[in-house]
Amino acid sequence: MKDKTRPGEIQKKEEECERVYTMRYEELTTKVIGKCIKIHKNLGMGFLEKVYENALIHELESLGVHVSSQQRIDVYYEDKVVGTYTPDIIIDEKLIIELKATNIITSNDPSQLRNYLKASKINLGLIINFGNDTLGIRRIDTN
Repeated sequence: MKDKTRPGEIQKKEEECERVYTMRYEELTTKVIGKCIKIHKNLGMGFLEKVYENALIHELESLGVHVSSQQRIDVYYEDKVVGTYTPDIIIDEKLIIELKATNIITSNDPSQLRNYLKASKINLGLIINFGNDTLGIRRIDTN
């Protein structure tokens, strides 16, 4: 049986799928950033990273999302585990959050997050830095 879908219709369907994908992730990242802003307003700067992690886990669980904290991710080479990474938070197996409580997000921090994304096969991550008067946010999308 021959497929009667025309090329224009296929492109429209692909664009619609892309919009839905983007909107879902937009909504999730917007909610996560909102919770981080709330935490930063309430706690301010100066605490250890673990304090912000625990507060964010509490806030995310109130959204009803699945949250994994300090979940190990194996790195494979030719079917052999050659390393392990441990990101701070993974949400719904869709988004990795790497938390910082430092003066600045360094040039190494995005590289670290990219490695987490590559090893986990997740495409989107956020670096959130609670270490300043202003909340620092960096989005990494490998898609």
